Amino acid sequence: MALIRQIEAVETHDLRARVLRPGQPIDAARIASDAEALHFGAFDGERLVGVASLFFNEEDCRLRKFAIEVDQRGKGLGAAMLTHMADHLRQSGHKRLWCDARIEALGVYRRAGFTPFGPRFTKNDRPYQKMELLLGANIPG
Repeated sequence: MALIRQIEAVETHDLRARVLRPGQPIDAARIASDAEALHFGAFDGERLVGVASLFFNEEDCRLRKFAIEVDQRGKGLGAAMLTHMADHLRQSGHKRLWCDARIEALGVYRRAGFTPFGPRFTKNDRPYQKMELLLGANIPG
């Protein structure tokens, strides 16, 4: 299983760009508030294979820019990262984690205990669903 740990924002940019914004410049993967966020990376040996960033607003926390290398998908890495981040947030006293999930990734969120809220919507010509995890609840194991 991959090692998951906190990383610096700049370490997320290359993987974000390649997975989430293919063909676009690396600047498309940056977020203005990256400096205030908490970033996590999943490593297979020395190779960074997954990234995710958490942006805080009082008790809520928003997950953004969650990217897993294509060759690492389907191995439980996404679920492991979600569990790791949720555990970190619970220990910090946060009550809710939410995100705009790409429709094709809803399964990993559901398996991690997230539930949909609000209507589906389109962003950058892709369908999304808002998903949330109430951190007082246990994540299915």
